[in-house]
Amino acid sequence: MNQQIVNKEINDHFINLIKKNDFENCLIVSSKGNFKRNYQKLFVDGLSNKRRNIFFFEINEYPNFENINNLYDEFYSKNINLIISIGGGSAIDISKIFSSCEIIKKLDGLESLKIRKNQIFHISVPTTAGSGAESTKFSTIWSKSESEKYSFEDNCLLPNIAYLDSSYTLSLSLLNTLTTSLDALCHCLDCLWNKTKNINAEKNSVNSIYYISEYLPQVINNLRDSTAREFLLDASNKAGQAINITRTSLNHSISYPLTNLYDLPHGFACAFSIPGIIEVYKNQLVKTKQKDLYEKANRLILDLKLKDIYEKYLENLDCEKVTTSILKNSRFKNFEYEIDEKILKNILSISKKVFLG
Repeated sequence: MNQQIVNKEINDHFINLIKKNDFENCLIVSSKGNFKRNYQKLFVDGLSNKRRNIFFFEINEYPNFENINNLYDEFYSKNINLIISIGGGSAIDISKIFSSCEIIKKLDGLESLKIRKNQIFHISVPTTAGSGAESTKFSTIWSKSESEKYSFEDNCLLPNIAYLDSSYTLSLSLLNTLTTSLDALCHCLDCLWNKTKNINAEKNSVNSIYYISEYLPQVINNLRDSTAREFLLDASNKAGQAINITRTSLNHSISYPLTNLYDLPHGFACAFSIPGIIEVYKNQLVKTKQKDLYEKANRLILDLKLKDIYEKYLENLDCEKVTTSILKNSRFKNFEYEIDEKILKNILSISKKVFLG
């Protein structure tokens, strides 16, 4: 499916879309905070008339089997033919599942998901500049009981339209700005040292790293800098397009147990391993055409001075336990260099020393 990305005159585009399509039952998915900010207003106003029903679903955590089941229980019988996801990866990912999949039985594993014959038209509106979920064919599902992260993948999951409007990101706090931007940055790194990268993936990753390196410091100095926020949103989307081609690799495989086991927010979990990876593989990376980009990304992470955050969450970091969990996730196999249990422990040990002393 070809996706349409719209970053100008979004209101006019949406009104024209509504005029051309008979969307009778619309579901808007977002977080409590975004509903409170009234981010849904443009779309509610555009849809409002006597013939249309508008429903709302709130998600405030990573998508998991329980809240996906709740979504289906409440809305599957409503004949939804338009879904609008407004938020970060959580709102967009759970909407991608609902728009594209049926549940064969109560959802307790990916085998319960089946692609719908009739897809629900999906518009994604990112309110963070990080996951790039608006332009990927993946949906992340977390299992609370198993402390594991699963990734469901199908081309049908790609939203039909992505509306990129940086004004939706202006309310992000400093911490949320940092963790989402670091997620996008690490998507690019995971792409560049990926076995499956191609010219398009590399181009998007390179541009994204330059944008994040240039404009994240500006946003840190002024969280309301709309121009810099616009570049970060574009960088996030480019990073999403890149991993849509390559999938993630070593860095994200390391991040998942840091989030599952220690509740470390995802972007910070991704950034944690970068100094270790770059140190362990410096002899290989220095021979690549992206060697300066790797150093630029690593320097940005170190300059952010994240020690307090890592001390808060990773005080009891168990490298052995984390390594065991990493090896259960197949994404590390996308990494283009040799990797084994001993190397993983070394990466974690180096990063632990860098950030925790």
